[in-house]
Amino acid sequence: MLIVIPGSEVGRQPALKDRAYRFRHAIFVEQKGWEEVRRPDGCERD
Repeated sequence: MLIVIPGSEVGRQPALKDRAYRFRHAIFVEQKGWEEVRRPDGCERD
């Protein structure tokens, strides 16, 4: 499922934002092995 959230609404969706950061960590660190972006909280943010 794809959910589009306008930038002005992101602050109102903390649970979705957290899920997205955790998903990014799973893809980039766990699957692709990018150890440089590994974080103890399991969230990848740019």
